[in-house]
Amino acid sequence: YLPQREQAYANLSKLLPFSDVRTWVEYANRLPEDHPLAVQAVKFVLPLDQNGNLVNGIHQNNLENIQTIRVVFDREKEQEYPVSLKKTMGEVVAVYQIQGLDLSYQPRFYVGNLSDTLLDQVTEPILDWDYTADLASLTDEEESRLYRDYYQQEVQPRLRALVEHLLSQQEYPTYCQSPGVQQLVQQRIVQDESWKKLLYSYNYYDKWYRIDYRGVNLSDLLYFHGTWIHPDLTALELTEQLLGAESKQRETHQTVSFYNQVLKRYTGEELADFLGGLSYRLAGYDTPSDWFAENFEGILWEQAPQGGASEIRYRIWDILSGLDESKKSILLPILTAPQEDMYLISMPSQLMVGSMNRYPTYLVKDGLERQRMEEIIRVYAQKMGVFYGVSSTWMENSVEVLNSFVNIQYDTRLNFPQSDAADAGDQDKDKTRDPVMKWVYEANNTISAKNGSAASANGNVVYWMVDAALGTSDYAFFTFSHETAHNQDGRYFYGGAGRRKGTGGEAHADGNIAQEMRDGCMVFNISKINDLGVEMTNNFSYQRIDSPEKIHSYYNQMFETGYVLDYLAAKAFLQLTPQQQAAVAVQATHTPGGTDSFTTQYRDVTVEEIQQMDLRDLEDLWEHQISIRNLKKGSTEQVNTATDGSYGFESFYNMNWYQSHNDNGSPDTHAFKRLGMEMLGVGGYQDGYQIYMSARSKTDLDALRQITGKDDITWKDYKLGRFQRVEENLDQVPYFDAETVIQQFREAMEQDAQNGTRSETIQVKRMLYGLVKRVTGDFSQGGIYESPQIISVTSAQQLMTLAAENPYGYYRLEEDLDFTGIAATQGSYLPHRFMGILDGNGHQITGLELPLFGDLQYAQITDLTLAQPSYQSGAQAALAVKSRQVILGNVAVEGDDSQLPLIKTKSEGYYQYTQ
Repeated sequence: YLPQREQAYANLSKLLPFSDVRTWVEYANRLPEDHPLAVQAVKFVLPLDQNGNLVNGIHQNNLENIQTIRVVFDREKEQEYPVSLKKTMGEVVAVYQIQGLDLSYQPRFYVGNLSDTLLDQVTEPILDWDYTADLASLTDEEESRLYRDYYQQEVQPRLRALVEHLLSQQEYPTYCQSPGVQQLVQQRIVQDESWKKLLYSYNYYDKWYRIDYRGVNLSDLLYFHGTWIHPDLTALELTEQLLGAESKQRETHQTVSFYNQVLKRYTGEELADFLGGLSYRLAGYDTPSDWFAENFEGILWEQAPQGGASEIRYRIWDILSGLDESKKSILLPILTAPQEDMYLISMPSQLMVGSMNRYPTYLVKDGLERQRMEEIIRVYAQKMGVFYGVSSTWMENSVEVLNSFVNIQYDTRLNFPQSDAADAGDQDKDKTRDPVMKWVYEANNTISAKNGSAASANGNVVYWMVDAALGTSDYAFFTFSHETAHNQDGRYFYGGAGRRKGTGGEAHADGNIAQEMRDGCMVFNISKINDLGVEMTNNFSYQRIDSPEKIHSYYNQMFETGYVLDYLAAKAFLQLTPQQQAAVAVQATHTPGGTDSFTTQYRDVTVEEIQQMDLRDLEDLWEHQISIRNLKKGSTEQVNTATDGSYGFESFYNMNWYQSHNDNGSPDTHAFKRLGMEMLGVGGYQDGYQIYMSARSKTDLDALRQITGKDDITWKDYKLGRFQRVEENLDQVPYFDAETVIQQFREAMEQDAQNGTRSETIQVKRMLYGLVKRVTGDFSQGGIYESPQIISVTSAQQLMTLAAENPYGYYRLEEDLDFTGIAATQGSYLPHRFMGILDGNGHQITGLELPLFGDLQYAQITDLTLAQPSYQSGAQAALAVKSRQVILGNVAVEGDDSQLPLIKTKSEGYYQYTQ
């Protein structure tokens, strides 16, 4: 006996349970000092057959079944050793030689001596039992159909093998030929009540724990080898514990409750830890996620946060383990359901689950159906990765917050197409055949109600309803992010601070977090890269805002530009007659409502009211709560309280000379969303946006004072102060002359006054904002007061080369350009889209035979003369074939009598002036 070999002796006792201490010491002392069996603690030893499957019992006629043993250690990965039958001891204990080691192995069970007659005697009556009448009647509750169906489909077909395994247990000592013992066996095998209890419990444990660990089913390990886990964990103990539990714990959606109340006392671990730990110790995987991913038979996509911290959890087992205890009821259904038609997406803080049978493209069984689904899931999930990856960079505590909870999104159960797996229509409880709907949704009691919504969130879970979850369209991801906002606005996007008191869910989704690329929407784009031609107010690419500094700078410049344009529009408005002002202005009125909030109504004002107001400056516009919004004359706009919330948002292009605000609470829902974005530009994400939107502030005034650091500031001070800044810096604007823009606004207002609209005025702001936004590269190379680098041009060829390489540049002619002899293509010299600024700087272009531009979008061309052109007969225009959102200033054609228009086709905004 060597004291330093104590661990080896303990291990040998598990390899040779029927041997004595002397044998353990003898064998253990032969082991090399560093051998795993000498230094690592063995948890248990499992016998496997030639296919690597667990052997649950042996008999005289199948001793060769055991071909391998798997040694499971307490802390380290398992090790396998081939074995061969060596002998039997008294025909009761089998002994096997471990190949490659001078060691033997004895299974923990005795060698049974089970005749076919005895096996038939037990099996034949059991085969005729009905689950509902004979087994479910052991309990008082009305059981789910799932237990009955599982018994009929999975257990009943292998009853003979199951009975054989059960008769191999010590409770049925067929190995002993003593007449008295044989009489005891006969007595026990005819006890119907005992068999019913065993079959009832086996059906339960096999349903929820038939989880494969590289050939070892956990249900078999528990039921036939449970004493390895705990000395008392026998099949009889499992049966008594199940039947003795409260009836609600046996319900299909209470599997985690049963585990916690019953099985945990034997395993000593939380459910996810127990299952995950076995993947390493029993199956040899480095992580539980690796084990899950390799063995999952459906489609699993694990989406990392793109650009986010590496510590953010997103892998499948981390997400499943991170569920609240009550939500872990989905864990065993997912692991044990038929998985072929199931898809899962794990991402930071969320799990999405659904049935692919809902998607017609999957039902085209041409061998490519999974590939098509994988592509849809990939595109969709990568947006999720951007959504969380970019946003996580804005907050210091994003890793801590995202790793602290997990929400679930259940794909729809409605409107399924007909298939072999599911009937057409809605998948209802107790009726659905779809494997995922039946064995996951119904099992977990998550067959949702129908309320006509695209999807619905309850704070922790999203149920997709009318719409299916998966899709590559912007709308699909908008819905995903909208419902995510309901569950995670205060919990994640506000750093865990929660929503501001008195504000409801719909005040925090659309126009705030939900990913919408509509023009006028101010929400940060954290899902895609858009073309610069897309009509949108927010950032074209998520890359533009992928740090706290970058998102702050974007929103700072966004609103700086907006304030310059609103100031110039106000100057134009004040030049109008009272009749024209009354035709385009609206006035805000507030009515208290909700919890410390109000509704806002925007209505027309009369000429008499305008005359009484005597509007002279921006302060007057503030005092009389005047703005311009895209409303038809004669209509009103009613905006809900921030408490009630509403879909939609306020357009960035509205001219808010007065800003709805509530010093004693929160404003209307649209003003609330707008001010959140504006404060992002003032204080940044954490110290601006989060303060305003979350419970870190009590009222609008409290938020403003925190964000600005000024204890006595008012919203009027703030608003007029921003306009004062514009006035002081107007001469710094490099893109346009202030008086020219004032005149442009005035002409638009006069046209709106004549037409009974406000759209022309709104259009001017949209055009000018879009021009500055694009020429500065999404405000990355400048802003309203600072232009990007102005590129000097001295030759026609240089202009063509530069504009082709960078159609968004700011170009200035330093010399006259001659296009003589330069070939045009596709009907113009610059056929591709040009979205920059071309300052002719008083110069001229000669030698043109075709239009200079093919397509002008959000472009400004100024101070340029097209001199002595010789347009070909096929030329469509003098300057450009078509335009969208374009300004021409002091552009002229000289020495041409062709009567060609400057631009052939103008759409969505065009302004031309001459000074």
